[in-house]
Amino acid sequence: MKISNKIRILAVGLALITVGMNLQAKNVYDYLYKDLPFTMPKLQIPVFKNNKISIADCGGVGDGIMLNTNAFAKAMETLSEKGGGTLVVPKGIWFTGPIVFRSNINMYLEKGAVILFSPDFNLYPIVETIFEGLDTRRCQSPISGRNLVNIAITGKGSINGFGEAWRPLPFRKLSSGCRNK
Repeated sequence: MKISNKIRILAVGLALITVGMNLQAKNVYDYLYKDLPFTMPKLQIPVFKNNKISIADCGGVGDGIMLNTNAFAKAMETLSEKGGGTLVVPKGIWFTGPIVFRSNINMYLEKGAVILFSPDFNLYPIVETIFEGLDTRRCQSPISGRNLVNIAITGKGSINGFGEAWRPLPFRKLSSGCRNK
């Protein structure tokens, strides 16, 4: 098996672990770490404290209209003060600006939950960051954090980054299957 294929399989396997799959077999991906051209630390399945808080408990409203940026910040802060846990996002449309993660938090999206990021550029301040190894400034990402450990986004809900506001897709790249012929 080529090294590039091993790296792709490793990336897929690690992504599955990151999204919180409950794996029965221990070290099921060990073979992917063999014969790599670089040292790759083995990732561990995150484990979280039993603390749970709903975004609704922090003032959030899942109506697709109310801006929930402060509710997400309050929920992250509350869980962080308790040493971590699970931030539950119930069914609904949770319209928000950027979410800043904290360590030891699992953001769990219930089935039917949608986190919808606002297309309002003013909600995403210019921040100092590193992009492709270089110090730079750019708009804050919809989901961000610094020097984090033990985090996950799990569940059956979805996240809509409202990408069309940030990088509109030219008409010529749209599928011709949607146009009349």
